[in-house]
Amino acid sequence: MSTNVDLNSAILVRTALKTLSPGMYTVRYLGSKVKGGAGSAASANIPLALSQAPIRMAGEIEFICPEGITHQTLAAPGDYLLVNVKGGDAVLAASKYSPRPLDGKVDIHWRIEPLNPAQPLKSAQSSKHSQRDNAQQGTQRKKTTTKVDIALPLTLKGHIERRGDITVNDGEWLGDPSSQARLEGFAIDCAELPQGVQLIAGGKVGQKTQQVNANEFFGTRQKATPITQLAICLSSPNTDHLTLKGEAAFSDGSRRPLGSPKAVTGSAGSHLVAVRLSLETTKAPPATQQLAVADERAGHSSRSRWLDPEFTQIRQG
Repeated sequence: MSTNVDLNSAILVRTALKTLSPGMYTVRYLGSKVKGGAGSAASANIPLALSQAPIRMAGEIEFICPEGITHQTLAAPGDYLLVNVKGGDAVLAASKYSPRPLDGKVDIHWRIEPLNPAQPLKSAQSSKHSQRDNAQQGTQRKKTTTKVDIALPLTLKGHIERRGDITVNDGEWLGDPSSQARLEGFAIDCAELPQGVQLIAGGKVGQKTQQVNANEFFGTRQKATPITQLAICLSSPNTDHLTLKGEAAFSDGSRRPLGSPKAVTGSAGSHLVAVRLSLETTKAPPATQQLAVADERAGHSSRSRWLDPEFTQIRQG
């Protein structure tokens, strides 16, 4: 015999709002923890549901859920999804569904991590003297600095419809941009990525979404499944000295630039037919690097905004 349960008395819902700028983000469920440091509560089963808040802003939020994640809901440590903000700023709503007995006793820990963090602006408290000093230092840099762009070896290994497995080097097309043959999947091999730097590919493969790192296969083989959306970018606390360039070609004849967290597509019904990528690193003299570090420290204390607890967890009350 079924029993009617008053969900409003059994479950407490709390929502946190976060304004996001255009770009692509990863939202990760890190776990739950008993308040007061009494221990972990990983099995507390407190889900976190994500949505776009009904607040008038120019932007739109698109959620890209990997296999196993439904209804844009994260429920266990390790769960994640992608958030693509386009058209302007938008407000993300993160709602925690907590059983009443756990209210006030357990916190959820989660992160919003930009795939390609923007360069933070310098503090608005700079004085006229510091501005003059910075201008003088900039003049010295122009006189003494010689930057050298060095290409890092990069290989694309993919599967093309009716052609099979193909391997190309950096700057070369994997697939034929003028054809209709599907580029069904590929992996990016770059053994010389600097420590701590990730190269990430994500997008839609058929009706599913995927996200992979370098050397992992994105897409499918011999399943006739089209790739309709693609983003390839670098993700690292510091990639200022790296430049990722590329293009994605679609069956409608369009070509879209790659290298940013923004996902690209062709027209409706089109699919990916070719990709090309190149990766360069800029070398500078040690003295210039020291000046750059000094400027960065003067301008801000932390590059990672999500280290702030207000960004990484929902608070009770």
